[in-house]
Amino acid sequence: MKRLVGTIKRTSTTFHRSNGASHSQDSLEDTIIKALGDEYLHLPTIVEAAESSPSAAKAAANRLHKYLSKPNSPHEQRQYNAIMLIRILADNPGPTFTRNIDSRFVSSLKILLRDGQDVSVQQILRETLEFLATTKAGDTNLTELNSMWSKEKDKFVKQFGIHPVSEIVCALSELGGILVLTSGLSAFSSKDPTKACIPDTARISSPAIAE
Repeated sequence: MKRLVGTIKRTSTTFHRSNGASHSQDSLEDTIIKALGDEYLHLPTIVEAAESSPSAAKAAANRLHKYLSKPNSPHEQRQYNAIMLIRILADNPGPTFTRNIDSRFVSSLKILLRDGQDVSVQQILRETLEFLATTKAGDTNLTELNSMWSKEKDKFVKQFGIHPVSEIVCALSELGGILVLTSGLSAFSSKDPTKACIPDTARISSPAIAE
């Protein structure tokens, strides 16, 4: 993920220099909406537009919130991409984007965290929340989000005795485990309770990214 963000930043700078005049024809808000309109992420376009205009950053946040407001949406890839973009845009442009993560946005992420059933979406959501809590603690725009994550994480540890990030994905075929969906966060449970869940990133689908 760090390598991806670095690549996006470099590409975004180049894109900005070579296409600086293009925004006189198309609004940055429209650019954001079009770039987020399908299953493929046009990352340089999205980041460059969000950097260039607070209103475009807000448009991006609104569109991402829309994708994440339905926990069991059939568009899992779109939700995965949206969460990945939250992490990228929280870095760049940063506060211009994060100030749009309001109470409604936080509430939607909390519901997705509790009720979402797609493993890949749950994995990247928890990793992103942990990343933001760890690296963006100084961003006051994320205070409510980080507080929500801290409380949900504590509940998860108390209920299941495992960390919600490092233990989400188990090698189910090897352990014979089953997926347990509770009224709170989803958790994996092995038939053998003495066996720890093993993070298995190879089983997580990668986002579709347009060059």
